[in-house]
Amino acid sequence: MSPTYPAPAPVLQSGEYIITSVSTGLKVSRTLAEDKSLLPKKVVILPAKEQASTWEVTRNRDGTYTLKNKGSPVVEIDDLLFAQLTGPPLETRWKISSVYWQGSDQWIIENLSGSDGWLLNAATGPAKEYKQIDVGPLIATLSLPPQYPANERFRFTRVRATVG
Repeated sequence: MSPTYPAPAPVLQSGEYIITSVSTGLKVSRTLAEDKSLLPKKVVILPAKEQASTWEVTRNRDGTYTLKNKGSPVVEIDDLLFAQLTGPPLETRWKISSVYWQGSDQWIIENLSGSDGWLLNAATGPAKEYKQIDVGPLIATLSLPPQYPANERFRFTRVRATVG
């Protein structure tokens, strides 16, 4: 009898996606109405009735990801998530890991060092409409596999695959 191995973890492929918070069920995006400045734009939880912009997810050769919303790369500035329109280049790569054991198509999104990730931080206010996505330490159980709370997990729903 041959040994049984666990199925390999899913890998998020490049393409266009809608990103949804697992804890709220609401979409994550820049808002439709933004000021006209070239300052960084907030990435927030949208009200259910507001249409979200699709995310351009690019899987890089090194296994990291670049995430763009409305054509601008998403970066961490002062522990918050922004789309950077101009300015000095900030780190735009993220690690996206499946937590498939907690639910179908659920992922955590971390910075390159793995020290911080996307979350809806209750300490900075309740996860409500237009709340900005925080970037901070992720909390997981010490079990194998680790369990992440819903406010740290996101669902990626594919809109279309990237061609080329």
